[in-house]
Amino acid sequence: MKKIKMIGLLLLLGGCSQLESLTTELTPTRFLENMPYARFTFGEFSFVLIQPSSTFFVYLLGILTILLGILFLKNHMHQKSRVWWGIGMVLWGIGAIVAGSSYQAFGYELKCANRYFCLQTSWVEFLYLGITIFSMNALLMGMVYRMKSLRQRRIVAVYAAISCLGYTLWLLKGLWLANAFMVSYEALLIFLAPTILLYFLSVQGKSKGLDKKLRNTWIYFLLLNLAYFAWLYSGISNVLYHDFKIWLNENDILHLLLIVWMFYQYKVLYPNLEDESLK
Repeated sequence: MKKIKMIGLLLLLGGCSQLESLTTELTPTRFLENMPYARFTFGEFSFVLIQPSSTFFVYLLGILTILLGILFLKNHMHQKSRVWWGIGMVLWGIGAIVAGSSYQAFGYELKCANRYFCLQTSWVEFLYLGITIFSMNALLMGMVYRMKSLRQRRIVAVYAAISCLGYTLWLLKGLWLANAFMVSYEALLIFLAPTILLYFLSVQGKSKGLDKKLRNTWIYFLLLNLAYFAWLYSGISNVLYHDFKIWLNENDILHLLLIVWMFYQYKVLYPNLEDESLK
């Protein structure tokens, strides 16, 4: 067993070194031209913090989401749906902070500092992708206990496990091969599509009460993601920044809407989420 763990660790470390080959044509100087940043110096130590306002929003989202997850775990009321929902939220919050450390915050230091050309991704973003697949499937497990059929519960639970394992192997392979698409957010979305579909299929009750609240929760989640893509392709971010020096990009829109979504869960799901009785 120790040998297997050692081999796995060596493969992971070797894969992380492969990320160095995933470079862009963007120089560090050009990278910083497209966003606000601040340089901090403490004696001989200095670093660049990029997108300060975006960093604040994503870290705030992460902290609030972790707190929401802790509330579900602390007040689980012996309901498995609440336990799994809490786990999913805690992982989601951790993932948000990890993602914000590379996509925002320390992205320059991780991908551009002391390089001729910036990297496409970093080991921190790789970690975020791995956390996200477990977070989303933990939430799916929370939805499982709203299903009325034991057979259906088992099928969806097995799928959640396979999804986590399958994506982890996919991610490790992409890391080892230095394949940009395999370690991309777009590939993650493809893996998550069936999981998100199962969120809706797991709601089997009437169009009122808790089932309606759960259905609306995921409808709102899809709508806020549509808002993200609408803002992304509208070009508003570039106009605001280059013409008015206002930094508000698609990630900020997503994170602000997700903060509202977390408060919605706190007001609507936290007091009411419970297991469904089996038929």
